[in-house]
Amino acid sequence: MNSKLFFLICALAVVILSVITICVAPLINGLDQYKWRGLNCKPKQDQYDWDKKNNNNDQTLKADKKALKECQRHKGMHDLEYTSLITDVILGFVCALLGFLHYFGVGNYCEKITGIIGMASGIICFILTIIYVGFS
Repeated sequence: MNSKLFFLICALAVVILSVITICVAPLINGLDQYKWRGLNCKPKQDQYDWDKKNNNNDQTLKADKKALKECQRHKGMHDLEYTSLITDVILGFVCALLGFLHYFGVGNYCEKITGIIGMASGIICFILTIIYVGFS
């Protein structure tokens, strides 16, 4: 198979799979009980700090710390979902556009630069997606 065609097919597959993932992503689509968009963890942080300052019992501190960590994880999950999926779509679209240019012979003079761009964007998308999947 021609390497230019392979590059184009892989880039289009990334774009298509990213669009499908965005369509079924639970936080982006507001499925189930996920209301993490405007989550504010500051009151929970203040409650934990106040209980710690007043030397409350260990059970209260553990419950406050657990609630704070859960809030921070939910907020991070929300931000990471948007970041990883939108970055995948944008970088996949750029690679697909470069693949089209090479396939039709328009960008033959900059194949090395395009290859570097394709590899770098692939690595970035892979790392962000793996972190998102592991975190979720």
